[in-house]
Amino acid sequence: MVIKESIIRGRTAVRPYLFCLLVLAAGCAERTASQYLEAAQAHESRGESGAALEALRAAAAVVPGDAFYQRQLGLGYLHLGRYAEAASTLERALELEPHYADVYRDLAAVFQAQEMKSAAIGWLERGTKQVPGYEPLHRDLVELQLVEDRPDEALRILEAAVERWPDALWAHFRLAQLYNQLKLFDKARSALETVLGIEPGIAEAHALLGNVLYEQEAYDDAAEAYRRAIALNPRDHGSTNNLAWLYAIQGIRLKEAQRLSLRSLQQAPDSPTYLDTFAEILYRTAQYERAIEVIRHAISLAPEDPALRDHLQNQLDKFMAAYGGSVDRGGLKGAEDWGWVDDTYGPVFQGG
Repeated sequence: MVIKESIIRGRTAVRPYLFCLLVLAAGCAERTASQYLEAAQAHESRGESGAALEALRAAAAVVPGDAFYQRQLGLGYLHLGRYAEAASTLERALELEPHYADVYRDLAAVFQAQEMKSAAIGWLERGTKQVPGYEPLHRDLVELQLVEDRPDEALRILEAAVERWPDALWAHFRLAQLYNQLKLFDKARSALETVLGIEPGIAEAHALLGNVLYEQEAYDDAAEAYRRAIALNPRDHGSTNNLAWLYAIQGIRLKEAQRLSLRSLQQAPDSPTYLDTFAEILYRTAQYERAIEVIRHAISLAPEDPALRDHLQNQLDKFMAAYGGSVDRGGLKGAEDWGWVDDTYGPVFQGG
């Protein structure tokens, strides 16, 4: 009886020591894996991709049950374009930790790199179900759905996202962009007002709001939105051009419209849209020959958008009708011949 008790005591006494040894071993393994990872990063910084991958393999082998190191190895394979190995390693990471949200994004990247977008969408969808509160998965899924021309799916995800995260600027702004694309202008305006209510200093939101208000023919409000966008981002030549166009079609503030238009053309001298704006200003100031020459130059750039090509042709017809004569300058000027490239164009305004 005494012997039995001593044996029992002996076994129970050994257990804490064994536990400590296991903890120490695990700690050593973790340190070793970390050292391998640092070595991999050093190799990668020197462009030694093969050596970096070997170090990542060693790290994953030291702690095979650690999803983090499996993920690092998977990313190493992805970096080298070894997609099958990347996918299997990343899937192993998910087996170890099914809620490892970034791994779903990594797997989507593996299949995107192979132009297998449906498979990429599938991994992102699995991720949103497994880790529904992780916003980047939803963002990535929206973008892929749009790439695959599935606006209805993207819209569904975004509308759910703004319900889940009422203060998520990315979701409200992307939703506004999609509403605008779908010509749902009232909804786009509402979404942008939400964005600007959360953060009023976003130049892109003011610029998009200007576009939406323009479509709604709320021209005064659109002009104010463009002015705010330009004040926040003076390099926004899109809003600069849009404000110039808005003034031109209303026949107001034409001197300012000219100045704005030339600013835009200095940034993008071969933009058919910007040339169209400048031509409209010339037309509004009765400089018909010059308007015709500029719009012909815009047409010669052969814009891909059929609607824009038709618009430019209609503009030429309008200018020709106003001029009442034929115009033949013996060829068109190139961008380098227009003064807006180097600020030597000189004053052109002749209207009131």
